[in-house]
Amino acid sequence: MDTQQLVSPGREAFLATLAATLAQTRLLTLTGPGGVGKTWLARNLVQGREAHWVDLAVLAEGGFVVPAVAAACGIAEQGQKPWLELLCDGLRERAMVLVLDSCEHVREAVAELCTALLPACPTLTILATSRVPLQVANEQRVVVPSLNRAAAQALFVERAAARVPGFSLDAATSPLVAHICERLEGMPLALELAAARLPLLTTAQIAERLDQSLPLLAARTPELPARQRSLRATLDWSYGLLPEEAQALLRRLAIFVGSFELAAVEVVCELPTALDGLETLLDAGLVVIARREEAASTRYRLHEVVRQYAAELLAAAGEAETCRQRLVEWAVALAEQAGPALEGVQQALWKGRIATEQENLRAALAAAEQAGDAESMLQVVNSLSQFWNSGAVGEGRDWLRRALHLAGNQVSLATIRGWNLASTLAYRQGDLPGLRQAAETALGLAQRLEDVEGMAVAHHRLGIYEAMHRNLPAARDYYQQSLALYQEMQHQRGLLGVFSGLAHVAILMGQPAEARGYYERALTVTRAINDTLNTGVMLFNLGNLTFNEDWVRAEPLYAESLALMRAVGATSYLPHL
Repeated sequence: MDTQQLVSPGREAFLATLAATLAQTRLLTLTGPGGVGKTWLARNLVQGREAHWVDLAVLAEGGFVVPAVAAACGIAEQGQKPWLELLCDGLRERAMVLVLDSCEHVREAVAELCTALLPACPTLTILATSRVPLQVANEQRVVVPSLNRAAAQALFVERAAARVPGFSLDAATSPLVAHICERLEGMPLALELAAARLPLLTTAQIAERLDQSLPLLAARTPELPARQRSLRATLDWSYGLLPEEAQALLRRLAIFVGSFELAAVEVVCELPTALDGLETLLDAGLVVIARREEAASTRYRLHEVVRQYAAELLAAAGEAETCRQRLVEWAVALAEQAGPALEGVQQALWKGRIATEQENLRAALAAAEQAGDAESMLQVVNSLSQFWNSGAVGEGRDWLRRALHLAGNQVSLATIRGWNLASTLAYRQGDLPGLRQAAETALGLAQRLEDVEGMAVAHHRLGIYEAMHRNLPAARDYYQQSLALYQEMQHQRGLLGVFSGLAHVAILMGQPAEARGYYERALTVTRAINDTLNTGVMLFNLGNLTFNEDWVRAEPLYAESLALMRAVGATSYLPHL
């Protein structure tokens, strides 16, 4: 069931009460078990208000909470400035509602966030949904109840009529529907799943199966409250009605943390009839369409309660490790396909695609880390270098740290590339000691393997370090060594960076004409290889150089640079423009 689409009759009065409560408090937490309708209520509470929604269910670690909230609020990364400080500054004067959905598994991180945000942002209101309270000072908690009898029956009938046109309560169906709603304790998700079985089953058959499932489940799990047992029983018999291949597909779909597309399902779930299986699961209400655009792939998702249920089945079937490995293989293939595209004319398109898959990529990286697979981690992180560099520097740097730590003393092209990328990302955050340490490590490893490209990159990075410390002769020497190696390889993209570095040194040495020549050579390269991001950077650099001579001629350079940066979503660069 897609809670965003659920229209739950009978909740109007409760919703009005919640709206009044939200108006009187700055932190309202809706609590209750999964499937009770917390998300639906939250969506309706903020309808028509300035609100930013953050789905925390897709986050595997508490460390991703603050960056996810910042991204949802349109706040970009800025060097090494802590995300929480950026968020407090960005929201300090904004009168809005921040909705944090599904907080239970990252409760401590959310509690810390709320504790920091509320005093710093006096016009901010936070609405949270969680199976457990956040345990934060001044938190107003409301337990979301199940639907009452009339509301539950109205919801079931509405959903049933969508499956069986003309379905209504009559002398035959009325007692059966009442019985189903009573057995399901008024749980919206359970009612939705039960109604999804029409017209495959009649209401009499649905009632009969629930009568069989619930006593067995009560005996097996007496520790569960009745309404949670009713949801579990509904999931159990919904799963039992599926064909064997659809059962296998549902289990394996639990490996995806975010939404997913058919192509990924076919690779990760490794079933020949994945499309038919998805259709079966859609009909059963166990999978929903998350996004459908004619120009892009349809994306699907599991309700979080269903995903957790399917994950239990996956583990019980002994398939979890195999699925995690296939997820890693899928991530490696996607990242390697994305790498060149992120540097070419389609970089905006591919940046969007990687952003869409980010939660699944995180899950794959975590799975590789858990399996001790440093090589796969490095393949993914290295291939996505342009993605990290254009707006997710901190996260890319963190995954690199973890991958290189796992690699230990391993010497390979992947580790060399990883250390060089680490030096780049350190520079992007203003961490010059980190830049030097990573570049020197990369250079040493590259010399051991006689990796010409690795040496070229490392010399370039060390040139940057020396230039930042105004050791200009040393910087020029490193750049010239890098230039010679790149020319030997005829490596256009490498030449681009070196030209830019030599231009910077020329400026510092008071040679603007030489600097302009290097920037123009770099711009020629970026346009030749269709690199929108770096074309924007070079135009910006030329604009700065021209501004000192003639600000009128500098203006169109800045304007084109800004347009290109916006086109590729390079948010981390925009504050400089």
